Amino acid sequence: MKRLFLIILIAVSAVSCERQDMFSNVESKLGLILSLFDSKSTPVFVAAGVNGSGGAVWYSSNPDVAGSWTEVSIGVSLPAYGITYGKGLYVVVGGTSGNDDGFIYTSSDLKTWTPRNTGNAALQTVCYRSDIGVFCAAGYGTADRVCWSADGINWYDAINTGLNNIWLVSGGPGYFTVMGAWVPTCIYSSTGTIGTWNVSPQPPLDIPYCLTYGNGIFLCGSTRAGGGVYRSFNGYDWFPINGTPVGMGGIAGGDGVFCGIHSSNTAYFSTDNGATWPVSTSYTPTLWAVAYGGGRFVAGGTNITVFGVTGNVINNYSISFGNIYSITYKP
Repeated sequence: MKRLFLIILIAVSAVSCERQDMFSNVESKLGLILSLFDSKSTPVFVAAGVNGSGGAVWYSSNPDVAGSWTEVSIGVSLPAYGITYGKGLYVVVGGTSGNDDGFIYTSSDLKTWTPRNTGNAALQTVCYRSDIGVFCAAGYGTADRVCWSADGINWYDAINTGLNNIWLVSGGPGYFTVMGAWVPTCIYSSTGTIGTWNVSPQPPLDIPYCLTYGNGIFLCGSTRAGGGVYRSFNGYDWFPINGTPVGMGGIAGGDGVFCGIHSSNTAYFSTDNGATWPVSTSYTPTLWAVAYGGGRFVAGGTNITVFGVTGNVINNYSISFGNIYSITYKP
């Protein structure tokens, strides 16, 4: 047993030596070990939102089938707006937009949820960067708030700019990117920790509605007339793409395809990294969030809609009374 543990540690150290930028601390190495064990677990989609009694999550390993979702209350009377997975933990954040009543809850099994220290400001979004093993959450109250965690349990403030308008965060190899909603704002960080944030030299010039990293690039949807999609190859220099859909409220990518959920009850699909969006599919009712996994896109709002990568609707159904604001996928 000791020899097996030593072999695991040597293997982790070897990866660390090859990619010093990816694994720089003990937490990241432990996260890698957890991910190795997680790789044998069942893939699952997890949605976060609000039901009649407060914040809730729904999860399913077979979202193509109606009735496959399990609902769990997280034990708070406020809506949940963001959810992510990393290091063996599901992390959900929320609160009341614009108020200082934010919350962070974590769970290892999706059944029992534990509150974590939150500070102030409602949190709108959360993501996890597996390359450095760090979580990042953002939101706004009387002031904006960005916070980070190396384990999902202990959280620390990263920056407070007083802009009072942050609600988007995404991360890819290289940077976390945080965007403001009502005034175009973009800040970025290589680590997400305190003292490492910079203001984008070329932010989106219009209000960003959604943000994601996939297929090696960052994309965001905005209100820009004539082309609402912006693209970035580094997370902080943003360039508009003319002729793209305006006002998409949710976006996700995987296996060479991006799906954008639009407020007009239309899903757009792009196979050229956001340059064009020729495939569109109508749906009902309203959707606000989308995630990719297992060869399909799963979107949620006032119901669940499952899309194939070519834009076909695999299924469309109601899960329960409630609204879904965020979806994540654990392989």
